[in-house]
Amino acid sequence: MTNPRLMVVEDEVKLLNNLISLFSEEGFEVSSGSTFLDLEALLVSSNRRHDVIVLDRLLHGRDSADLI
Repeated sequence: MTNPRLMVVEDEVKLLNNLISLFSEEGFEVSSGSTFLDLEALLVSSNRRHDVIVLDRLLHGRDSADLI
């Protein structure tokens, strides 16, 4: 069985790094980004779906939920 996949997108780098560490320690396979463009790339490039998405709604003034 594979580890659950989680995507974290957060523009506050310190918080992003803490979330990556926390979820990785809990056994998640973590994909991450810090910008709206990172989110777009993660959604397009993923060959497998993510089980969970932790998403900062406002990434530099853009509503990231519009992409989901």
